[in-house]
Amino acid sequence: MGQTKKQKSEDGQEPKERKSRRSSNEALQLMQEKAESDKAFREEELKIRKKEEETKAAQFQAMFTQQQSFLQAMTQQQQQNQHMQMLMAQQSQAMMSVLEKLFSKE
Repeated sequence: MGQTKKQKSEDGQEPKERKSRRSSNEALQLMQEKAESDKAFREEELKIRKKEEETKAAQFQAMFTQQQSFLQAMTQQQQQNQHMQMLMAQQSQAMMSVLEKLFSKE
């Protein structure tokens, strides 16, 4: 049945050592240290998240600026095309009037 520690040690088994109990001050100190390390961990995590958000915002701003530049370039290209079409129409009209004058004299 139940054997004492002494009997167990005589049988070749080593007795288990008792866990020492910690004082309440020591327990409070351990809890305080854990709370401080948890706080430091959360602060570091917040810093990392903030940097990630700043990076995302910078990327978004760069993309937005690039898109605006692209749209501005497209608008300018369209205006140039319209101007060229207008010049070509004016040239065609001038050529037609010159040809009309030439043929009407003959």
